[in-house]
Amino acid sequence: MGCENPKYIVQDTVIAGETGVAGPIGPAGVIDRAAILPIYTSEITHNGNERTNEVMNALMDELLYIPIAISNYLLTVGAQVSAAIQVQLGATVTSISFGWSINKTATSQAISGPQVSASVPPGTIIYTATGLAITSDATYALTIGDGTTSPVSNATVAFLNNRYWGAAGAPGSIDSAFVKGLSNNELTTTRSKTFTVTAGANDYIWYAYPKRFGLAIFSFSGIEGGFDTPSEITLFVNEEGYTEPYYVFRSTTKGLGATTLTAS
Repeated sequence: MGCENPKYIVQDTVIAGETGVAGPIGPAGVIDRAAILPIYTSEITHNGNERTNEVMNALMDELLYIPIAISNYLLTVGAQVSAAIQVQLGATVTSISFGWSINKTATSQAISGPQVSASVPPGTIIYTATGLAITSDATYALTIGDGTTSPVSNATVAFLNNRYWGAAGAPGSIDSAFVKGLSNNELTTTRSKTFTVTAGANDYIWYAYPKRFGLAIFSFSGIEGGFDTPSEITLFVNEEGYTEPYYVFRSTTKGLGATTLTAS
């Protein structure tokens, strides 16, 4: 049978193989920068105002702005380094060093407070004031600026008196010398304290503080009592020569051994 006049035509069958090698890269297209990035032109508007390149840069600066911040603002007075310096009443502070940290370059820095008013050059993070005569509570403000933000941080110097406690026998006279001779003391703003004292066979427990704090109530293991009515030193003289009235409390019983008690 011949095939000169086929009734059916069978198409060629193509079996797909692996992907062939990519052809050459065509020429680069042309990007109309002004059409897709109008921030380089004056075509962007915001609230009806035309935005130039200069204004857009300013807006970007605003979006990326990090406010200046103060950390670790501390005062140094003698051996103390703190944001809350404590000094005994009667003393005189003659020098204060100020130190701080900031998170970026400042454009302005200033310290203000009693007997101190200083503009500190940017880049400096330590300042010392000398020739002072501070004898009462003082607050010192550090103000830092970056042209936009001006945070303020405060540090203080507080003048306090001591409270005293310890074990001792009955003195011939309850006076300033006796109180200052007790084994423990600390500057304080309150009569309240929990402490432990070891009283020998002939020793009482003593506790003294400025009268202006009011009368304390004592307790042992949650039970109130155990102390006599306080004696009063009308003009207690502290280590700096400052005077004020003091209460002096004595335990009713001596020879209590190691005792933990609370004054409140």
